[in-house]
Amino acid sequence: MTISLAVPDILVARAKSGDLEALEALYRAFETPVYNLALRVLRRPEDAEDVLQETFLEVVRSIKQYRGEGHLWGWIRQIATSKALMRIRHDRVRETEEFHEESAVGVGVVAGAEESGDSATLSVTVLCCFLRTTSIGTLVPGSASDEMRCRGW
Repeated sequence: MTISLAVPDILVARAKSGDLEALEALYRAFETPVYNLALRVLRRPEDAEDVLQETFLEVVRSIKQYRGEGHLWGWIRQIATSKALMRIRHDRVRETEEFHEESAVGVGVVAGAEESGDSATLSVTVLCCFLRTTSIGTLVPGSASDEMRCRGW
C-alpha cells in the first residue's frame, strides 16, 4: 500500500489562511506517516501519539511560515523528527534527575549506618555508592559516592 503525500497547493493556501477544514485535511493526510515516524524513533505507541499531537500543534502554529520551496511532507517530517528527538532528550534528563534523587537517598543511608554502627549496612552502602561512579571513573557531584569522598572513605 502506497500513501500519497502530495497535497494540492490550494489546500496549503487555505490552511495558511486559517481554514480549519484545510488544517484537518492536512492532519488526515499526514497523520499516519507522522505517527509511524515517531513510533520508529521512540518505540512506544503512547510517546508516538504525543509526538503526533505536538507535531500538528506546531504545524497549525507555523503553517504561515511554510515557504512552499519543498514538499510539505518534508517540512512536517522535520517538525516531527525534532519533536521526537526532544522527547528522547527530555526522557534522558528525567532519568538523570531520578538517578540524582536515588543518590541523595544513598547519602542518608550512609549517614544512618555510620551513626548506628551497623558495619554490614555501611559496607553494602559504601559498595553501592562506589558503583554509582560514571563509566570513566569520575564521581557524580552530590551523589553518595561524592559524599563518601568528603568523609574520607
